[in-house]
This record gives sequence, C-alpha cells and structure tokens, in this order.
Amino acid sequence: MRPIFAGLAEGTIVGFLAGAAEAQKVGAAINSFVSGKAKQLTIDMTAKADPGTGLFDFIAAENDPAALIGKVNIRSRREVKTKRPLPGERPFP
Repeated sequence: MRPIFAGLAEGTIVGFLAGAAEAQKVGAAINSFVSGKAKQLTIDMTAKADPGTGLFDFIAAENDPAALIGKVNIRSRREVKTKRPLPGERPFP
C-alpha cells in the first residue's frame, strides 16, 4: 500500500504546483519520503521579492494554492536511508 500512497502524494503535489519549475523535484521528494526510501524531508519556500509574501497572499492561496507559485521559490531535500545522494539533488547552501 505504501507505494500507492507515495504515488498519490507525488501526483497531488505535482498537480498543485503545476506551474512551478520545481514541481517534479518536490513531488519526487514527497514520494521518497512517503514510500520509506527517505527518512527526512525538508521543503523550503522563500519569497522571490522583498518584502516577502504577506497575509493576503496566503489568504488567496487558501482557495487557490497556485496563487503563490509565481511569488516563491520552492526547494526540497530528502535524506535517504542509504546516505547516497539521489540523482539531480543538490544540498542546500
């Protein structure tokens, strides 16, 4: 059952982040975590412009999560149980 839930979680995240360049990487990280391949998952969102995202941005995102896509950078990192880096991943600076 775990691989099925991992696939569903990945598909859901990719669907929500469809307009983001990072959608596939974040979805793959979620899949690794839910499936048990990774023991730790970190997702980092930073604002693209000053002064950052405000309350009204998050209120709008409550009804339409895609409203935040153009306003934030999203990065994900997963720590796998084998301690080997996964293809295409870079550590956070």
